Amino acid sequence: MFAVGISATTNLETGLNAKQGLYASLMAETCAREAMLGVYRNPDYTGGSFAVGEGYCTMQVIGAPCAGTCTIRAQATIDNYTEEIEITANMSGDIGMLTWQEL
Repeated sequence: MFAVGISATTNLETGLNAKQGLYASLMAETCAREAMLGVYRNPDYTGGSFAVGEGYCTMQVIGAPCAGTCTIRAQATIDNYTEEIEITANMSGDIGMLTWQEL
């Protein structure tokens, strides 16, 4: 019976870890999109940070001011989980992500 209790606890922790990792990943992408919006509003935007629930996010626009194609790095942390991504974004014409890469 003790082994079953340990197994259930381990499965619960694994599920919680996966959930927090997923939240960190989603938050990093949200931060990258927030940076794209910042560049859209002001080509001189260089990045920033904000808190969301229990998480924290930072974003950086590399090579600002941005005209045309930009590189944006976003990092999100929830508890002990950190996700960092780098995107290339088209900021003229049809605005959107061109590339997405986990760092």
